[in-house]
Amino acid sequence: MASAAYLLVRWHIEAKVIGRSLFVFVGFLAGWFTPVPSRDRTVSTRLGADSDSVWFWFASCGGPLMTVEVQFDHHAVSQTSFPVCKALRSSVNASGGQGRVSYSFAPGRPIVWRGYRSNHDTTRANQRVTGDIWEAGADPDALTLGIGFSVPERLTMNTLHVAHPGKADTTVIARGLFVLTYPGTPK
Repeated sequence: MASAAYLLVRWHIEAKVIGRSLFVFVGFLAGWFTPVPSRDRTVSTRLGADSDSVWFWFASCGGPLMTVEVQFDHHAVSQTSFPVCKALRSSVNASGGQGRVSYSFAPGRPIVWRGYRSNHDTTRANQRVTGDIWEAGADPDALTLGIGFSVPERLTMNTLHVAHPGKADTTVIARGLFVLTYPGTPK
């Protein structure tokens, strides 16, 4: 089940409304209207723990590992494993959500970016594209990751990827460009 904030942001992206202020405002509202549980102060590493807890990435509670991978034309351009933790939204583990993954790549062909702006955007072959991934939301059954791509002169895509701890999820960004999350394995 998707959170109300996720659905509203998804509508924003699909409606092709330009501007980040609505995204920030929706994030603010999601935090404002989300109840903060106050009864149980425990941290859980179990995948099916109680619904008052939410998932955080880069948190240190001994929880399972997840991997986020970005693929372009069947080649990994970024791959990062990180610990996840299910804890109360108000717990110290919430600070884990402040992590960020940044990377760049130079695709050997143009990329056509659809669905972010009212007009399609195209980046040139071999033009350096920078990608960023951050935790955009925490829910009882999933993490919502913010996914952004840019070139030096503009933001080409800003979207969301829902990652369920313990299972694989895929989001298609553009033709041949995918974000995947799946259970990680310890090194």
